[in-house]
Amino acid sequence: MAPLLLVAVLFRIVEAIKAFDLVWVLTKGGPGDATELVAINLYRQAFLGQFRTGRSAALAYVIWMIIIGVSSILITAINRFRRE
Repeated sequence: MAPLLLVAVLFRIVEAIKAFDLVWVLTKGGPGDATELVAINLYRQAFLGQFRTGRSAALAYVIWMIIIGVSSILITAINRFRRE
């Protein structure tokens, strides 16, 4: 049961990180910055008045590396459970 739970956790983490569309449609990151996600911050920096494309690209790369790191940790945990 543990490998299935870890796969579900992995999918939920990826889905939570890319929940841009739901938050943007409902609140646009407001009121203030109360519901601002990293993806909304990226979008604002790159396209809405600030036009800091280099900074937003670097932040997207860092987020990508975090996702890859968490995914590899969960995949190695799944493989450990399969060996036992």
